[in-house]
Amino acid sequence: MILVSGCYSKPGDAVKRAEKAASSKSEINIGIIWPVSTTDDRFVEGVTLARDEINRSGGILGRKLNLVIRDTEGSAFKELSLIHEFAENPDIVAVVGHQNSSMAVTAASLYQKSGILSMFTGVTSYSLTGKGHDLVFRNTGHDLQRGNRLAEYAARKKYKKIVIVYANTNHGRNLANAFENRCDDYEINIVDRRGYFKDNDRLFDNILSSWQNLEFEAVLLIGDLPQIGTFIVKMRGAGIKKPIIASDDLLNFDLKKYVGDSAEGMVLITPFHISKSNKMTVEFVQNMKKRFNLEHVDQFSALGYDGLKFLAYAMNEARSVVPAKVAEKIRSGISWDGATGIQKFESGGDIVNKEYDIVMFKNGLFEHLEH
Repeated sequence: MILVSGCYSKPGDAVKRAEKAASSKSEINIGIIWPVSTTDDRFVEGVTLARDEINRSGGILGRKLNLVIRDTEGSAFKELSLIHEFAENPDIVAVVGHQNSSMAVTAASLYQKSGILSMFTGVTSYSLTGKGHDLVFRNTGHDLQRGNRLAEYAARKKYKKIVIVYANTNHGRNLANAFENRCDDYEINIVDRRGYFKDNDRLFDNILSSWQNLEFEAVLLIGDLPQIGTFIVKMRGAGIKKPIIASDDLLNFDLKKYVGDSAEGMVLITPFHISKSNKMTVEFVQNMKKRFNLEHVDQFSALGYDGLKFLAYAMNEARSVVPAKVAEKIRSGISWDGATGIQKFESGGDIVNKEYDIVMFKNGLFEHLEH
């Protein structure tokens, strides 16, 4: 359990930040917070590319953009410390990032109180937004949207009996609940549902043993590598060959390294896929591959890129870097075409009409199935 009793901001912090933002002529500082050292995605490369493009095109209102990058190291305690560091730094006008849904509400509240504009790019918990925080935005979908998309796919495949295995975290439970609730609308029966804890997969064998005499047509998996990869290998080894559908947590180009051929044919959702004909998507992928010598480009790099580029666009449109003025401009309905689609936000802070593509893991790659 993380104690957050120290989560407060000093009186006047937001006012002082706004005054400094309005009067400063120096570079614009935006905080970047991500579990850099404990994930194998390219989020930092995505925001770095965005910063370089912004600065090459004249910056923001003629001022250079500087990124203050911090690594949570996958630790909630470290993340809380970094949230406070940003909140106490009057030079930070905005923050982009965050992946830990459990810490996101704390972060959003403190950023709001401190007068910091925030763009959450990796947090899917629906409790993040809708709290009256006018400086808080999210450019990825929430768990209700993701659960609905997975259930819609299952219904089209005419699955009627499904089992669920999920990481017993705030994110895992929320997505499993959203999927199960939506399945009720399609008369899909969840015949078994099991949660597991991080770094403790002793239940896997018991789950698979109980499934041997259970009638079902598909498996929904919600969890991260490498642990859920262990389950996939064990499941196939136990002779269970039912189709797998999965959340985008498993959309990892190193998946084959963890599971071999055991995940062949697995179907996943994603907010980003390079097969789209969107000009911005194609250019982003090409630029990422060229700049960083990459073979593949992942969704988190694209979400980070879009989040930072949109904030720069909004600041230029608002003719200000004062967080409240930029937020007001965003909520006025401005839109920008990004690598993951149109960036336009609802009054509550969520991105409008976030779409998820369906992809299949095939021959070590993710093949686009449907938009």
